[in-house]
Amino acid sequence: MTLYSRTDLPQGCMVVSSAVSVSAENSSIKIWLAEHRLLRTQGIIERLRLAVKNGELPADTDADSLGDYFAVFLHGLSIQARDGVTKERLLAAVNVALSALGDRH
Repeated sequence: MTLYSRTDLPQGCMVVSSAVSVSAENSSIKIWLAEHRLLRTQGIIERLRLAVKNGELPADTDADSLGDYFAVFLHGLSIQARDGVTKERLLAAVNVALSALGDRH
């Protein structure tokens, strides 16, 4: 949260905020950023699968869908931070998102 909402640097996440729409000559940048975002999502999914395996989350947890949910949430959080939403509001949103984990967070 601190990285997204620092006042001494551009707010949000560069990978989320940059190059969503680019010209044809910059398509390689768009592809690289998309790959980076997908890798981050995959990392979240893998961690959730491990949590299921280790009993940290219920056995019936859909790690793929939950991982996609958290990736989408992080992207939105970045945009909200970039748009100047306060750190307090961002943290409140994080608490709501963590409720998807049930009592385990």
